[in-house]
Amino acid sequence: MGDEDDFGADIGAASLTENIQLPGAVADALQSVGRLPRQAVPEVRAGQLWRVVWEEIAVLGAILESNDGYADFAPVTVDTHYADPYTVIVAAADSPMPVDVAVFSSMTTPIPEFTLHACLGEFTDNAVAEIETMWRACRSGRAVEIRSGASSADADALEARRGFRRSMTAQLGEIAAADAGLDDQTEESERLPEILKRAGIGPSKLAEILTVPLPNAMSIARGDLPLDDEQAEKLSPMVGGSDPEFLIRSVQPIPEGLKMALRTPAQFARIRKIATKNNITYERAARDIACSHAARTTGAIKKEESVDYWNGILDNIGIGEP
Repeated sequence: MGDEDDFGADIGAASLTENIQLPGAVADALQSVGRLPRQAVPEVRAGQLWRVVWEEIAVLGAILESNDGYADFAPVTVDTHYADPYTVIVAAADSPMPVDVAVFSSMTTPIPEFTLHACLGEFTDNAVAEIETMWRACRSGRAVEIRSGASSADADALEARRGFRRSMTAQLGEIAAADAGLDDQTEESERLPEILKRAGIGPSKLAEILTVPLPNAMSIARGDLPLDDEQAEKLSPMVGGSDPEFLIRSVQPIPEGLKMALRTPAQFARIRKIATKNNITYERAARDIACSHAARTTGAIKKEESVDYWNGILDNIGIGEP
């Protein structure tokens, strides 16, 4: 069974429609949106309705295509009065929503799939076909039939529509540029064992500096245990004043297989929760996972480069669905 979340703010566009009185039936339907059950995170595919979350931004949208870690995402709101000629108005019977919604195919934007936070279900095949047809028409610049609500010449209505599009476009732009920081490392960066060797710090001395047991110091030096912020601060002046954040990153790189696994919504949801719970960055959460399991990746086969290996590790973390 899925849990509940507050989706009402995502589709109501309250800041843009505050002066518009919604019909009572629509307002009542929106009240129930926050009680919609989230489904188990599925494989991303065309026709699904997703909630995207990044930083302080939350937007609902339809997936039109998925490829190589990115999804073409068309924003969805209840603001049908802002429809342009390429907007599809989908009836409640043809979507997971309890109210008619507008799918703005003209604002379709490629976004990283790891920003997909929760799936609300799927549009019907007929609705998907109409949305995709409108999307192709928009991309080709082909003229389409002017739709209801898209041709108003009222100056206030036109300005409100432009404001809506500016705001939505800005939000989609920030989501499209989302960076979890997982690639903020270089192969040339010096690793902690080399840093310690250059500074003449062996395991016993490291244990003394960090005030940790000798086995812990040995694990840190091998890259099998992460440095925390306080430990990095203690070690910094002993190794020539290296930046503490650099020292944290020097313990263990994020394996390529782990980075690839975290491109999916289901697996990224796990480090999203870890990062939120511990008030750390996504990059730090991923690096801590890499450190915690580094000792298990030794051997002739480089398991740390395997996406399947890291999918198994993430599945076993037990954090739960987003």
